Amino acid sequence: SGNVLTGGVSSGDTADTQGADKANVSGVQAGTVASGEHVANGALNTAVNGEYGTLILRADGSYTYQLNNNNTDVNALKDNQSLQDVFSYTITDGDGDKSTATITITINGHTDGAPNVVITDHNGSALGANSIAENATTPVQGEFTVNAADGLKSITIGGTTILTSELLGLSPTTPKTIIGTQGTLTLTDYDPVTGKVSYSYQQSGTSKNHSGGDSSVSDSFPIIVTDNADESSVATDLVILITDTAPEAKADTGTVTEDG
Repeated sequence: SGNVLTGGVSSGDTADTQGADKANVSGVQAGTVASGEHVANGALNTAVNGEYGTLILRADGSYTYQLNNNNTDVNALKDNQSLQDVFSYTITDGDGDKSTATITITINGHTDGAPNVVITDHNGSALGANSIAENATTPVQGEFTVNAADGLKSITIGGTTILTSELLGLSPTTPKTIIGTQGTLTLTDYDPVTGKVSYSYQQSGTSKNHSGGDSSVSDSFPIIVTDNADESSVATDLVILITDTAPEAKADTGTVTEDG
């Protein structure tokens, strides 16, 4: 924020010369105007869209600027990098004399944390984040959360890349399926506010070889998160444990009649 007529707190916010006829701001626009040209009257007290945010300029010279933190270029800024958003404005005095100048907003970058994924554990001390019996007919449900301070570009899961636009379209009726080694992972929902992705998993229905132990059969889906700065997380595995269904002996009864 600042004031083009009286100056502001910034060292670059220099006061205009209003003259004897007390000039006021008469018009503002995004970008620059040709040399010798002036900005048309109007657009005061309203949000003017720039490249990276919006400016509201008033007749008394006061202004506020709201940065669009969701802008891809803004999100991609790192430490010691910057962008500039330029607006032109014209002041007009009581005699109709005009003068035009610019407001330049400098946006300083900040290096955000790397993207990551947090997988919700439904298995406790057992292997993996979830488990399903090898003969189960109902899929198990779970979720994981993706975090990308620079904005989410995509996730890659089990080698399949899914763009943010595709994640936003997820629903139980429009899911995304990924085929694993032991079954199928189905993404069913994405919450862009929390970053939570919901999934279900159904094993393939075939008998598994558990000769190596109860935790010897699992399905693994590496998840990689990529942000709008094209920075990617370290792969984190979503592991589904396929549990053994041990044979169960049932008690039997029979009757015989002795001779005689």
